[in-house]
Amino acid sequence: VYIDEIDKLARTGTHLASVRDVSGEGVQQALLKMVEGAQVKLSKGDKRRGGEEAVLDTTNILFVVGGAFPGLEGIVDKRLSPQNSELGFLASSNEEAAPLSHDSVYSRFLPEDFQQFGIIPEFIGRFPVITFLEELDEAALMSILQEPKNALVKQYRQLFHYQGIDLTFTDAALRRIAKLAMDRGTGARGLRGIMESVLRKTMFELPSTQGIAQCIVDEQTVNDAAELIVSQILGVEGVDANPADAEKDSDAPEEGGDDGLYTAGHGH
Repeated sequence: VYIDEIDKLARTGTHLASVRDVSGEGVQQALLKMVEGAQVKLSKGDKRRGGEEAVLDTTNILFVVGGAFPGLEGIVDKRLSPQNSELGFLASSNEEAAPLSHDSVYSRFLPEDFQQFGIIPEFIGRFPVITFLEELDEAALMSILQEPKNALVKQYRQLFHYQGIDLTFTDAALRRIAKLAMDRGTGARGLRGIMESVLRKTMFELPSTQGIAQCIVDEQTVNDAAELIVSQILGVEGVDANPADAEKDSDAPEEGGDDGLYTAGHGH
């Protein structure tokens, strides 16, 4: 059994209110017996209408908990910071410790850090193995965009396919999307929002645009700032246009002219 967002159960008065539930400690106390092994009564139906109860033995059930624990990094970093360093004019700039990386900080945490965060010692003791996950890098985010069965790239390609349009993402565009998610600190959950902002205008205009055979999402550098652009390639007399031919016709009118390339820029 995996219990997510366990950090929301932080005890009152020990950490930021934004990451704390008002009854967090009470929930932790209630979970203690269940985690260590107990007979738990579960209702099969509406208990008020006389629903039957079933007894679940959790003795042989493995419980795994996880959470983001915002602020835990600062607790660990504060514990690792030099305690006897000189202050004021006596402090030497050369002695200033370089800030530790995210992975370096989390690799040094102790159970006491979770206790200071707001997790009660009894609950911490029920989980003998404590580890952390490294932040998703660019390669991992690109894989998430493309490889799963319901990957975002596949979803948007299917949406465009319903309009009879082939949607293509260049590697540069996918890398840019992954980098934006990393820079914003949103991780994999932020990928959909970035994809939506890039393709929103194009998806809105598609029903009223005739002759579009293919859309290509690429990265373009403008004034040393990278942008994601969507290029719409027009079909030629019912035949899909060749992207190579579209590049040759890039000087064609932006919209409403002869067969060519229609570009909608999306700055990020």
